[in-house]
Amino acid sequence: MGKLQHFFRGFLKKGNKRPERRVWPRSERNWELLLASFFLLFIIGAVASAYLFRSISRGEIFRVETPTNNQTSVIDQDLLKNTIDFYQNKALNLKEITTHSKVLVDPSI
Repeated sequence: MGKLQHFFRGFLKKGNKRPERRVWPRSERNWELLLASFFLLFIIGAVASAYLFRSISRGEIFRVETPTNNQTSVIDQDLLKNTIDFYQNKALNLKEITTHSKVLVDPSI
């Protein structure tokens, strides 16, 4: 606590000269900065997690709304028939290709 008071007293004195900068940063200051950054990130993460937990428990985030209209969708019969025919033709073509395979000559021989 004494270091902190001494630090702030230096700023409050009038005509205060800035202390000379050291070429190498103090390791104690680096550790304090690292620790303060960690605790700041920890507090931000805890607050964000608490907010998310509270929002989910109240049901504000994942709302499921039931559809209000009871209209049934009508299937287009022509489109359904064309689709079935298309895939039946593909199945026939595949069957024809597999049963009547061509013998291909290897060009490297």
